[in-house]
Amino acid sequence: MRARAIIVIMAIICLGMVGCASTPKLNTPSSKPEVTIPNAEKTVVIDAITNAMINRGYTIKDFNDYSIVFSKEIDSFGANWFYGCKHGSPEARINFAIMGSNQGVRVVIDLTVASAPGTRFEKVDQSPSTNTLDPEEFQRMLEEMAKILLNRNEGIR
Repeated sequence: MRARAIIVIMAIICLGMVGCASTPKLNTPSSKPEVTIPNAEKTVVIDAITNAMINRGYTIKDFNDYSIVFSKEIDSFGANWFYGCKHGSPEARINFAIMGSNQGVRVVIDLTVASAPGTRFEKVDQSPSTNTLDPEEFQRMLEEMAKILLNRNEGIR
């Protein structure tokens, strides 16, 4: 009976460790989701980002000339178990840093999760698990957006 309990506990620990895998590094200059869109206007890129994130259920949390932060309550059981607390559900926060450069407009994304958002107990995890926020999904989103904007720019010439 005791051996069976130990096996069950070990299985739970192993599943927990697999479920909380850290965010993988991407093959980009910042190791984060990013893209540089040549010949693009910053305002057009900002509009495209805002449209894509609102379509995914996010709201604008903060905005300035160089970044937009979007947020959304996380409603998955695993995230609520790992990040949740008595002060509410955790919140995904996606920070888009938007910079003009000689090559075009560069966009770099920081993925974070806030537990107890908006309270004095708020804690922000700078490297959330891939089960909560998938950097590869956001990289694909940026690449698709860049492709659409490039095609639009090609049609203008």
